[in-house]
Amino acid sequence: MYNYTPSYCSNCPYMQLLRNVPDNAVTADSRDMNFSNDEIKGNLRIPVLKGSTNPRVLSYINSNLENDILEFKRQMENAASENAATKKTQNKPVIPFQISNTYSISYNKNNLISLSLIYTEIIDGISYYIRASYNYGLDSGRSLQLQDLFKPGTDYKKAINTEILNSLDKNTSFKGISDNQSFYLDGNNLVIFLGFNEIGFSPSDIPVIRIPFSKLSTMLKPELLRNI
Repeated sequence: MYNYTPSYCSNCPYMQLLRNVPDNAVTADSRDMNFSNDEIKGNLRIPVLKGSTNPRVLSYINSNLENDILEFKRQMENAASENAATKKTQNKPVIPFQISNTYSISYNKNNLISLSLIYTEIIDGISYYIRASYNYGLDSGRSLQLQDLFKPGTDYKKAINTEILNSLDKNTSFKGISDNQSFYLDGNNLVIFLGFNEIGFSPSDIPVIRIPFSKLSTMLKPELLRNI
């Protein structure tokens, strides 16, 4: 099995081919959804991927993103309704919930796409942020798990756990990543969520560990090492 090492034969034609693969022919527009009532105010943005990639794949991904955003809207509307009912029984003023979201495409090449939905909730004047990550293979539209990034038979969990522990305090309670670990790709980095992963009081408060691909290069599948 071929193992790619960044420093090996950097001028070989095969290495040049790996580095010169173009970005995916995928871009994103958005469709806005604004609504307001006495219980909740919302400004939601639904990303719509488009391009020359298989239209069925893009339609599938777009449907997943839209469905998740609409589910977030439904849950928050229910919570806002319960909050309003409670406040009214307590003869307290009802402060409408405020919800919104943005999206970010952090990796869009090598026939893979990694994107995130970043939700904002403002409840009783306190802001909360939730980041939900999505990783897809554009050839099939399949949602990628962490193990899909690595060559079969490699102990990728041990390597990732080592990198995480090297970045954390020695007294951390971190016990290791799970089979369904939340992650996203960002440039030439694997980004792992920690703790009660995607929630924070600001986007920068969401705890993550960034691991450069170069530290995992002997285990990663070759397509992730193109253009680094």
